[in-house]
Amino acid sequence: MFQRFTSAVIAAIGPRLDYSAFYSARVVAHAGGRTIQVQPDDPRIRGLGMGGLPIRYGLAGVVSVIAPGSTCLVGFESQDPRSPYVALWSEGSQAETQSLSALTSIALVAPTVLAGNGAEFVALANLVKSELDAIRTQFNIHTHASFSAPPVPLIVPVGSVASSNLKAD
Repeated sequence: MFQRFTSAVIAAIGPRLDYSAFYSARVVAHAGGRTIQVQPDDPRIRGLGMGGLPIRYGLAGVVSVIAPGSTCLVGFESQDPRSPYVALWSEGSQAETQSLSALTSIALVAPTVLAGNGAEFVALANLVKSELDAIRTQFNIHTHASFSAPPVPLIVPVGSVASSNLKAD
């Protein structure tokens, strides 16, 4: 008797949905900004209006444009079915663009910082120093001899040319 009643209720209103759980979804479209359109994998939440969902990046200052087909999780703030949001990107998901902003500074701390295609991005300071040292050596070699004293180097060795600030536009 109870089983028939439960089946009748589920048939009338649909299966129960746990609003404290996360549900996997695929990105359909994202034009940037802080909202996104997704297609949930679970058919129970597909009809809940999954366009214009806010994105919870989990890190202040992050803004991305997420590639269609990327996978994420849909959750519900305070278990409210009227407040779905997107968070937690799956492995293999791609960002078309990524932005990180901060009020005072962003530190990249690593022996090597790479830009796209593996190009060294910050390591130019070493190349500039090497070139300046080579110019200094060549200039000092080309001094004219003096009769009264040995030649004195005209250019002193170059110290560090590394910048403590990096700005790229």
